[in-house]
Amino acid sequence: MECPRLPDPVLLELFSALGVRDLLTAGAVCRQWCQVSNDDFLWRDLFYRHFGIPRSVTRRPGGAGLESCRKVVAGTKAKRVGGAESWQAEFRRLHEAVPCVEVVQLHVHVDEVLHVTFSGDGRHFASCAKDCTIKIWALGTAVTLRHSVCLRPHGWQYVRYCQFNEDDSLLMVSGPLCTPHDAGEIIVLSMADFTLLSRIRNKPAASLGAWLGQRHLLSVSHHPLGGFTSISELWVNSAFQDLEPQTDVVRKLFRFLNINGSVVRSLLVADTTGRGGHRDQGAVLGEAPSRNDANEAEAKASALCKTFGDIVCSSPEHGAEEQPQSNKGFCSCDAQPTSTLGMAGNVSKCATEHGQETDGNGEQVIGEACCTLGTRAETQAALHLLGNKLVSPLRPETDTDVPCKWLIFTRGRRTHTAHQIGLKRVWPAQTTCEGPAWEAEGLLDPVDYVIDLDANVVGMGLSPDHRVLYMTCRSWPPGTLISDPMNPPPVAREVELRAFALDTEIFEEAPVCVVPRAQLAFSPGDETSFFQLAVTHDLVASGSEERFATLWDRHYGVAVAHLHHGDRVHAVATCTSRPHLLLSASADNTLRLWSSRSAMRQGTAPRVLSEQLL
Repeated sequence: MECPRLPDPVLLELFSALGVRDLLTAGAVCRQWCQVSNDDFLWRDLFYRHFGIPRSVTRRPGGAGLESCRKVVAGTKAKRVGGAESWQAEFRRLHEAVPCVEVVQLHVHVDEVLHVTFSGDGRHFASCAKDCTIKIWALGTAVTLRHSVCLRPHGWQYVRYCQFNEDDSLLMVSGPLCTPHDAGEIIVLSMADFTLLSRIRNKPAASLGAWLGQRHLLSVSHHPLGGFTSISELWVNSAFQDLEPQTDVVRKLFRFLNINGSVVRSLLVADTTGRGGHRDQGAVLGEAPSRNDANEAEAKASALCKTFGDIVCSSPEHGAEEQPQSNKGFCSCDAQPTSTLGMAGNVSKCATEHGQETDGNGEQVIGEACCTLGTRAETQAALHLLGNKLVSPLRPETDTDVPCKWLIFTRGRRTHTAHQIGLKRVWPAQTTCEGPAWEAEGLLDPVDYVIDLDANVVGMGLSPDHRVLYMTCRSWPPGTLISDPMNPPPVAREVELRAFALDTEIFEEAPVCVVPRAQLAFSPGDETSFFQLAVTHDLVASGSEERFATLWDRHYGVAVAHLHHGDRVHAVATCTSRPHLLLSASADNTLRLWSSRSAMRQGTAPRVLSEQLL
C-alpha cells in the first residue's frame, strides 16, 4: 500500500513537531519521507530544541583547517567561520560520541575512591582511595588490575591524588600523613617494575603536587611567621632522588607570602611550548580574556609604585611589589596586589569603593577611610622581621619571547579560603634541579597575574593544549565585605563553570563564559570539596556533591550527560587518545568506566575480567 503523497512543505511542518525517535521512525517509511526527514533546517531546529541551546550560538567548527568559531561579545550576533558537516551530524556527535554508557563497575577499593587518572596513551589508569591504596590498571579490550600498593605502613592517612608524567613512565602519588600539622608526602613509582623512586615531603597536603617536566615535579613547604601570616616555598624535585647522588635533586623555585591564614594549594602546570601554536578546534565556550605581558607592567612600575599607608614598596627598577596591609580594618578590596600590573587596578578599585579620588595614572592618597592602620597586626610585624625584601625574583638572562610554562595555583587573600587563581611564569632553566637557584635567599616572589573570583574555587582543569583554564566556583553574595578573614562569607549552592584563556594579549577580569547553574553543592563554604576537572577537545567533565558527574560541551556550554553514582563523585578522568572513554571515582567505593554509544555498538568498549580482579 502506497503512502499518500503530501507536499514537502507540509511534511516539513508536520515533522518539525516530532522528537528524535519519531523523526527517525518516520524517515524509514518511504523515500520521500526519508528525504524530508534528513532536511538540515529540520535538524537544526531539533538540535536547539532537544539540547536547550540558545539559537544565537552557532554550529561548532569542524573539519581540518577550519578556523575557530569566534563570538562577538557585548550582545552582537555571533559569526561562524567554517562549520561541522551538517546539523544532523552535529546532533549525532552530541548523542553518540559522549561517554555516557556504563561499561564496567569496579568494587575493589574498600573505602571512598578519591581520584582516578588516565595515562597519556590510554593503556593504563590509576586510582587512589581512603583505604590508603593506590591501584594501577591495564586497559585494553579488558580491564585488569596490574598492581596495588598500600601506603599505610609509610605513615599515610589516605591517598588523595595521582598523576602520570608525560611519557607515562612514572606515576606521582600524594596524600596526607598521620600527623597533626597538615603535612603530606609525594612518592614516585616506576611504571616499569613499580619501584618506589622518591619520597618527598609536601605541606600542606592540599597542594597535591604536580609534574613540572619528564623527570621533575613540584612540592610545597609551609612556614608560619606568626598568627595568620606564613610563607609558601615551592620546590623543584628530581623524580629519582633515591637512585641519584644527593646533589642536584632538589632546588627552591619560588617563595610566596600568605596572609589571613591562606596557603598555596592545588597546583597545575600549563605547558604550551610543545603543544602546537594554535588553540584546539574545540571552542572555549566563547571568547577568552587574556593576559598582559609582565614586562609591560614592570615598565610602568615607577609610575605605580608609591607609599601606601605604612606599606613599603621596593625599588621601581626591580619590579616593585607592595607589602600587605594590617588584618585590622579589612576592606573589601585586595589591599596587596601581587604584581605591578594589579597595583593601579586594585588602588583604583579601592578608591572607587570608598569614594576617594584618583588621578589619571590611577594613583591616589589613601586615607584612614580605606584601611585603619591602628595597632600593627602580626602580618606587619612578620614583614618587619624580614625587612624590606619584597622584590621581583631574579630572572634568567633570556629574551621575553622564549616560551615558558605557567604555574597555576589557588590561594586566599581576603580570607583563608581559596578565592584567587595565581599565575607565575616558569622559565625553561627553572624546570630542573641543576644549577643555582634563581631566587636570592630571603626574598619573596611576586605573582605575575592574579584572578580574583569573589567566589570559592571548587575545581580546576586545563584543556589538552593547555591554553584554556576551566574552573568551577561557588560565588559570594554581591558586595561582600569581609571583616574577619577567618570567618569566610557564605557561598552559593549553585556551582558556576568559568573559563579563562592563557594565550591572549589583553588582560581582562571577566571570564570567557559563565555557566551560572552548572551544578549544586551542599557543604559549607569553609568545607568545600575540590574536584579536578577533566577536559577533552570537545567536553568538560566534573564530579560533584549531587551523586553524579556532569559533562558539558565546550562549544555550546550545555550539559550533555549526567553519570550517576550512589554517593558524591570525587573525580573524573578522560583520555585524549581515547575520547570515547571516561572514568569516575565516587564515595560509594566504586570506580566506573563509561563509553560512548557508538563504541558500544561497534563492540570496541572494554570489558572486565572478573577472575583477574579477585
